[in-house]
Amino acid sequence: MFFFCHLFAGMILGIGAAAAFRTRMAVPVAGFSSILPDLVDKPLGHFFFRGGFLQGLELFHTFLSVLIFLAIALVMSWRARSGLLLILPAGLLLHQIMDLVWMDPVTWLSPFLGPLQPCFCSGVVSFVGWGLQAEFFSVSEWVFLAATVLAGAHLFPDVVARITGRNPAPYTATLLPAAILLLVLQGLWFVATAAREITNPSVDGIISLGNFMVGAVSLTGAAVLAVARPLFPGDAEG
Repeated sequence: MFFFCHLFAGMILGIGAAAAFRTRMAVPVAGFSSILPDLVDKPLGHFFFRGGFLQGLELFHTFLSVLIFLAIALVMSWRARSGLLLILPAGLLLHQIMDLVWMDPVTWLSPFLGPLQPCFCSGVVSFVGWGLQAEFFSVSEWVFLAATVLAGAHLFPDVVARITGRNPAPYTATLLPAAILLLVLQGLWFVATAAREITNPSVDGIISLGNFMVGAVSLTGAAVLAVARPLFPGDAEG
């Protein structure tokens, strides 16, 4: 799964958690934790440990990392009398589910089912180059990026106003409905594509499930933004 899809999914998780914890800080916490596995594992695997035991999806893509973060979050939440940090392991788990790591139990449940396995990528330059190219030319990534920026600016208008000197609420209140519509259309397209691929025996099942995941994130995000948009501070200040 691509970077901005993970970031958008984390933001949606954070919006839901913000209502439960009564703080909008749940959004950046969830967004950060949802991209943390890639921020750690990709540099480690493809640059610092090239050719070693770390290549690609590894340490922070294991369920053990979720358990470790959960234990830390429970202790710190008990001491701080706040459950906000529980979003960290939730974001990590969301990332792993979206990456379909659970379909590779040896990696996901490592070290319980054995040591980590290298991904045998075709090389750092080609892998990273392909990833950046695929990211840049992915229409869904641009949609996720636009929706994330708009929703973020609408949720934190005071921060944007301090940086730019302008209240973004009038702009985001106008543009967010268009982003929601794009998310719906994108979601329906990917779900339909996944359904069509399932009936084609020549298509890898992981590809079909990946497309379904993108569609599910798009549709879920559109629904959450549509419901939560009137609750954003930008509406009250616009």
